[in-house]
Amino acid sequence: MVKVRGVGVAAATLKTSLTRLAIRIAVVVVGLAFFYGACVARVRPNEFGVEQRKFGSNKGIVASHFGPGL
Repeated sequence: MVKVRGVGVAAATLKTSLTRLAIRIAVVVVGLAFFYGACVARVRPNEFGVEQRKFGSNKGIVASHFGPGL
């Protein structure tokens, strides 16, 4: 059987690179999930929702309301 030099080192480098990529993707997915959860609320049946703007020039409670849903 033929052995190629550097295969073990190349495999270890590839494994490290893929592990870093997987961690970065996981951090991005968790960050997006947190952002989505912070920006969206569920309005249940027999309830209504109001929008409060905390940033920008039009701060305060918006005059419209929302029915059931996201």
